[in-house]
Amino acid sequence: MLTFYKNYFWIGFIFLSVFSQDLSAQIYVNQEWESITALPDTTVKWSASTLDPSENLIVCGNTLVTNEGVNVLITKYDREGVKLWEVDYHYDANSNEYGIAVTTDESGNIFVASALFTGTVPESDYLILKYNSVANFQWDEIFDGSGSGNDLPSSITLDSEGNVYVTGTSEGTNTGYDIFTIKLDGNGVSRWSARYDRDSLDDGGVQIQVDSNGESTIIGGSGEATNDWDYVTLQYDSDGNLNEEEIVLNPGFGFDKPSAMVKDHNGNIYITGSSSEDDINYNIQTVKLDTSFQVVWTKTYGGSSDDGAFAIDVDASGNIYLGGYTTVSGQVRYTIIKYSSDEISFGKESGKYWKSYRFDSE
Repeated sequence: MLTFYKNYFWIGFIFLSVFSQDLSAQIYVNQEWESITALPDTTVKWSASTLDPSENLIVCGNTLVTNEGVNVLITKYDREGVKLWEVDYHYDANSNEYGIAVTTDESGNIFVASALFTGTVPESDYLILKYNSVANFQWDEIFDGSGSGNDLPSSITLDSEGNVYVTGTSEGTNTGYDIFTIKLDGNGVSRWSARYDRDSLDDGGVQIQVDSNGESTIIGGSGEATNDWDYVTLQYDSDGNLNEEEIVLNPGFGFDKPSAMVKDHNGNIYITGSSSEDDINYNIQTVKLDTSFQVVWTKTYGGSSDDGAFAIDVDASGNIYLGGYTTVSGQVRYTIIKYSSDEISFGKESGKYWKSYRFDSE
């Protein structure tokens, strides 16, 4: 996830900042090993990771390179933390590139959604990269939105046929920022692109998932200002036609930032993130949508402290698990929350809080 602070990145990176988790450095840690690599842009606290089919760890981010500027950086580690290889990507002498999101296919090929900044007054475009499992470059594709302004990707995924889907935010023509989604085949050839604008408000895509039918589901945010957002959920068919749309309004809360979603085996959608009445103190907000994109229930957890969720999963019984943080006596701690399916089913608006485990971050 990411936070950007350079003033010339404009509102595009504000989208990605407010819908994200702050990272303190480009450091990758699990329970058994730690690795520190590269020299990331000091103003860009951003990295993303995934596992390939062999459970190697693939990490993307950025690094400063002498006489080149900022390059996309991709690193591959084995399960023991041994660095297998590392490669950086640079477009040209007048550009900066930032790796944002990463995924792999069944063969271990690596796909990275990146931001490409070019021009005297830098403007950004989607930059999609493909490398094979041994770090050989395969292709790159650049997408400039209809407004020829700033375009910032945020999420990348693949379908069962190896097609690539990317969503994020894109500056439109007289529409502000829109949710911009593209589909490419495995060779980088564009299949379709879709732009979503809600009443000329600013909109940004956060996460995309694709089901076995090629239908893509996107969560994002939409609002009139950076302190006034709503959850947005979209579903496109395999040809890029918008099938479903849902705006989740949360009365009394002025800032709703989605961060993660998951589907259960019945096709219901669960979204989690944060809501705030004052843009200062946040509560964890979780929403369930049925297969018709109708809101089944909304659950808010937290009090006067700052709380947020960044991960969600659901088991075969419909129990829901959240990962995030909570603030206790001024200290920020990791939090895991479980909602029991029998307490929030049958059309109830919200379920009883079941259990939360808190862990000190030190």
